[in-house]
Amino acid sequence: MLIISFKSTDKTTQQIYKQFLKILLTKFKSALLTNNKKLLVNFINLPNKKNRISLLKSPHVNKKAFEQFELKTYKSIIVLKNIGNIFNSVLGQRILKSIFMNKPKNVKLFFKYNFIK
Repeated sequence: MLIISFKSTDKTTQQIYKQFLKILLTKFKSALLTNNKKLLVNFINLPNKKNRISLLKSPHVNKKAFEQFELKTYKSIIVLKNIGNIFNSVLGQRILKSIFMNKPKNVKLFFKYNFIK
């Protein structure tokens, strides 16, 4: 089982990259069949995180004047099941290369591989 999680501070960039990954995995889905098992792909959206910061506008005179900022982080997970050892092959390396080469700058990728017999 391979878990690809990615997060971004921009919602549209994250949605476009998620759509790209869907197209990429459906394109290679027939080639990724291992041991006559079907490749299972699940896309899961995780809850958004909001980070709020309040700063004083002027530290000396107006103690009640604050500026507030908010940073939202959007997360998603892709779970690939029944993949076997496909990423040791040339095709698997091409898929990983295309995932990394087309990644936007503000998207962070995390991979986790669990070997289950």
